[in-house]
Amino acid sequence: MVDAKRKGVIEDVRTMRGPNCYSDHFLVKAKTKQKLIRIPITENRQIKWNQNNLTNDTKLNQYRTCLGNKLDEGERQRDIAEEWVHIKQTIIEAAEESIETQTVSTRNGWWDEECKQIMTQKNEARKKYFQSKTRACREAYETRRTETNRVCRRKKQEWLNNKIKYIEELNDKKNTRKFFKEAQLYNKQQPILPNCCKDKKGNILSEQQDILQIWKQYFSDLQNLKDPQPETDSENITYNNIEEVPPPTYHEVTHVIDKLKIHKASGSDNISAELIKVGGTVLKQRIHKLIERMWEEKPHQVNGLKE
Repeated sequence: MVDAKRKGVIEDVRTMRGPNCYSDHFLVKAKTKQKLIRIPITENRQIKWNQNNLTNDTKLNQYRTCLGNKLDEGERQRDIAEEWVHIKQTIIEAAEESIETQTVSTRNGWWDEECKQIMTQKNEARKKYFQSKTRACREAYETRRTETNRVCRRKKQEWLNNKIKYIEELNDKKNTRKFFKEAQLYNKQQPILPNCCKDKKGNILSEQQDILQIWKQYFSDLQNLKDPQPETDSENITYNNIEEVPPPTYHEVTHVIDKLKIHKASGSDNISAELIKVGGTVLKQRIHKLIERMWEEKPHQVNGLKE
């Protein structure tokens, strides 16, 4: 079972009593001692916000109010970099208090207290049977085992039926995003895309040799381009008669914020687009003032601002 070069890491091997899964096999437990590579833990942990609270009007109003109060309390003169760090920290703190993070979903949604209770009773009957192997204890254990299987199958079937009804309701309501997310439970196989390619005339080719020939011709044409455009030195370009562009107005900033795409993963700062869009007027005003300060000051004066 173990090669010769790894026999030194085995400290103890024991056979255990068979697991409670209706099998006559015995579990083999081995205790090993082996050095593992230490993986450094990154300081920035990814935060997943609760998607249900992001669509709840009550939670959004609570987040908007909390964020506005925190921004008003901490309003003072700061450096541009310090001001942006303060805004980010305030958004995170307000979101943790109202939006909250996404909880880890349970593996089996049908498992409840009734299943847990009847499973405990079955395990107790099993222990009694192993302590005194009588006919009565064996019959009691088999009865508990049959009842446990029947309850678990019923619970799982009810959960599956409710899940299918919920998916049908999502389809009727044209909620495409949630529909495909929930339907992945029943379609775990990845679709196999056909390996096809088009030639210059638009004909579809499916043979591997024809596809390779098309790609070979494509890269050959790229390498043999005639009259390439001369490269321009961007450092030596001079701009004359350039008019100074005014800073963006508050209306332009709010328009850009409202156009942010939602349901996108947040960056390293753990701030998603939803947190900025629903931040309210106070947050938009602070962002607009920050942009105006960055616009007016010179680039070398904006120190420490990386994002």
